[in-house]
Amino acid sequence: LARVDVPRVKYAVYLSGDGSCLKPFWLDLSDFLTYAALNEVVDDSAQAVAECLNLRLRRLDRWSHDWRQSLRAVLVLLDAVNAQLRGAARDSSQPFALALVYLPSQEHQKQLALLSGRGSPAEWGLPPGGLLLRADA
Repeated sequence: LARVDVPRVKYAVYLSGDGSCLKPFWLDLSDFLTYAALNEVVDDSAQAVAECLNLRLRRLDRWSHDWRQSLRAVLVLLDAVNAQLRGAARDSSQPFALALVYLPSQEHQKQLALLSGRGSPAEWGLPPGGLLLRADA
């Protein structure tokens, strides 16, 4: 997805891979859309954020018995990034944020998307059938 027409969401980027140990999920920062989505949200830290997320995403093997813990580690990291973004925001009412969304209606390798937008992800309009993944759920 490029720019999306849902409230407060600016970009939606599919994670590469299919979530197995042979083809782990990852973000390709050389992809323009991924770079634009992360760079707008975290400015000069896009490379570091992508590397940290990729370390966590590589462990997310949906066929593993501990995939839920691995997914939670990704979500905890996103929560930490969002907390930093809220703390650094000049306009505290609408800071940028990142969110991981499950899209069951998409083909298998496109079921996880990283969204970037403004405000709380819980208040965003999501793509049809999308489910916001949260560390505290």
